[in-house]
Amino acid sequence: MQEALAAAPAECCGLLLGVGGTVCRSITLTNVAATPQVEYQADPSELFRALRLADDQQMEVLAIYHSHPQGEPIPSERDIQEAHYPQAAQLIIATRGQAVELAAWQIVQGVVRSVPLQIRESVAKSAEDEMPSRLGLQILGALITFALAMGLALAALT
Repeated sequence: MQEALAAAPAECCGLLLGVGGTVCRSITLTNVAATPQVEYQADPSELFRALRLADDQQMEVLAIYHSHPQGEPIPSERDIQEAHYPQAAQLIIATRGQAVELAAWQIVQGVVRSVPLQIRESVAKSAEDEMPSRLGLQILGALITFALAMGLALAALT
């Protein structure tokens, strides 16, 4: 959420990578859209590197996230048209000032389906020092679990 707040008034974007429905890595991508305040386009070279990393580490793209500054966490017509990864959830982070609202969606061939989203209060801890992990704080500052029919879940981040 901090990433979305920091990027405002532009949209942020990135990927959540993982194995077996568990997110292992969050990758922030640069928004290179011509009008980043109302749309996002991930930097193609960064996206390629992220997808290659996922493949090299035998991970899959579990979710694609982006923000809607001053908007609702609902897919826009462009979001629906540009949804090229039907197996991945679309996580939209709406920001209004310091208020944040999240929603997850599955978009397959233009059909949009809401995905239930739960936020748990526990924070991921690093095994070394019992402090919150940097990755856990970057993603949401809390552990997020998606209850998806396809089994997507965001679990302990370390």
